[in-house]
Amino acid sequence: MEKQNQYYLIGLTLLTLIVGGVVDILLKEAFPHAYFEAYPFIPLYFYVLELLVYYGTLASRRGKSRQAPLWLMAIKMVKLVGSVLVAVLYCLLMKEHVRDFLLVFVLFYLLYLTYETLFFAAVEKRRESEQKEKNENGTIS
Repeated sequence: MEKQNQYYLIGLTLLTLIVGGVVDILLKEAFPHAYFEAYPFIPLYFYVLELLVYYGTLASRRGKSRQAPLWLMAIKMVKLVGSVLVAVLYCLLMKEHVRDFLLVFVLFYLLYLTYETLFFAAVEKRRESEQKEKNENGTIS
């Protein structure tokens, strides 16, 4: 479990630094007219959000297994509603570069959603494989 935490945190940090840096360079160099001052907060927002989702997911798995799917859905719903709220507030308060902000914001949302989904799918697959191996070894003995 500890190694899994390390892999997730290292992957999340690398994703944030690499994609955040590449998008920053693209916005500044290739599309300077589309750069907006709030950009650096988008990778930071999703990094912190994914940390909360990850540790919330870990906490939900420690509890009763029947309630884990409910907690996972609640966490996903809070993530979605929170992100929509942030996007709407930006649009209402800033009123400039709205299209650019929304495009980058949705790109990051989908990117982090993909990372989270692939990571947890791999964890579940590994866990099922270990459980199957454990069951096979238990029935042979």
